[in-house]
Amino acid sequence: MEKCKEEAEDYEEAGIILKKYASGEDISKDEMQKVHNQLIDTLKIGGSGLIFMLPFGSILIVALLKYGDKIGINFLPSAWSEKEK
Repeated sequence: MEKCKEEAEDYEEAGIILKKYASGEDISKDEMQKVHNQLIDTLKIGGSGLIFMLPFGSILIVALLKYGDKIGINFLPSAWSEKEK
């Protein structure tokens, strides 16, 4: 549950930064990187959802998570990934 809360806080922070940018204010490179990382996490979650809808998708997701690490691909959002901490 803590990881979900952390991910929600990241989404909220990215939203605040995007709102600031949309109002015409300048944002720092650090803020832009935070938004970029959150977009990547969103795409990872969305992709997992699409795979889950495929026949045998739940088995495929487990296989991707297990073997993705071995080939250097991280399918988990940053809140769930211990490597990015």
